[in-house]
Amino acid sequence: DNIVYKRDSNTTILLSDILDYTAGNLLIREKKYDKAIIRLEKASNEWRKGGKNNFNLVYSAYASISLLEAYYLNGNIGKFEKLFEELLIDSKSIPK
Repeated sequence: DNIVYKRDSNTTILLSDILDYTAGNLLIREKKYDKAIIRLEKASNEWRKGGKNNFNLVYSAYASISLLEAYYLNGNIGKFEKLFEELLIDSKSIPK
């Protein structure tokens, strides 16, 4: 919780997303869903806002999937459904 990255370069964005993704998944395992959601929402922002197609998006995309899990386990079905639809619509625009 005490590590803060500036998110002003591709490297710091990636490091921040990896840290938040990992922390979020550990918090899910500890059943601390509210804290996990905060970390995973932060980590998934690059993917969800349609960031550039680069290596940064890998952990951000993983975080989006883990965020679905956290919403579901925390009983936030409305947020789960909204994010699921958002991810489903975005996946249709990905070139094959």
